Amino acid sequence: MYMAYSTLFLVGNGMDKAADYPTGYSDFYQSVYFNKLLSDKNPIALYVQEKNTIENWADLEQELFNYASDDEIIALHPNLEEDFKQVRMALYMYIYKKVEYSRHDGYNKKVLDLQHFLTQLFSEDQNIRFFSFNYTTIFDDIWEEANKVKPVIQHVHGNVNGIETDGNNIVLGIDESMQVKQVYNFLYKPYNVSFNNYEFLNAIKEAKRIIIFGCSMGDSDRWYFETLFNNCTNKLVEIIAYGEDERRRSEHRITELTNKTIATFSSETQLKTFDNSNIGTLIHSRDSYYNYYNPSFLDSLRNKS
Repeated sequence: MYMAYSTLFLVGNGMDKAADYPTGYSDFYQSVYFNKLLSDKNPIALYVQEKNTIENWADLEQELFNYASDDEIIALHPNLEEDFKQVRMALYMYIYKKVEYSRHDGYNKKVLDLQHFLTQLFSEDQNIRFFSFNYTTIFDDIWEEANKVKPVIQHVHGNVNGIETDGNNIVLGIDESMQVKQVYNFLYKPYNVSFNNYEFLNAIKEAKRIIIFGCSMGDSDRWYFETLFNNCTNKLVEIIAYGEDERRRSEHRITELTNKTIATFSSETQLKTFDNSNIGTLIHSRDSYYNYYNPSFLDSLRNKS
């Protein structure tokens, strides 16, 4: 029998970082796998390295778009697809060897704190559908350890999952709104089999509550967040962000994707933001909000048939 899911939870890289794992692009750039690309003179890696050095930060997928849009660079390095596959493979091997095969020996305090948060979430609603933007299964394992059930989860970018391949099972690329020449269509994420817009749209429709944890909501995943924020009227939208700056960036992103002010968006939804820079404080803040300020919402989740 099909179960309708009342909470839709979007898991981003901020979740893995909160568990103290080196899963950011900046971590990848410091790895032996990226350095091997540099020593092999991979032009995409050299381009990203230069941008990272100048700006002290480079979003790999954004830089793929910038690279493919630069006709002068492409003229000098016409083998974009092969160069791209090498970068994707290096990222895959970094996650496979450095992250997935280097799990903490025993759970540290940050992981235990996350387990407490996920236990709180499970006590609020047991009908939760997850969409993960992460290449790892770190969240999957923490959830299962905390609540003794496997999460109902789709990895929209694929995942490493302890299997060594040629890298084809992870999605690295750009959103279709980031237009490049037709010959570079292989860079678009919807061309990958992991992309399933029907399932995501249906999950938004079913949900009473949408929770976003640690998602950058950047242009490379624009379709997901543009679709979500423009189809969440009369739902509770909970954004869990790291610190005040990240909270403000999240609100600014909502206005960009919806062409609405935060005041207008909040009048159509219940928008609530929480700070996850301290998981203990996050647990307390959410407990206060749901049990003292909005208990009727929890009742509506528990009573959903």
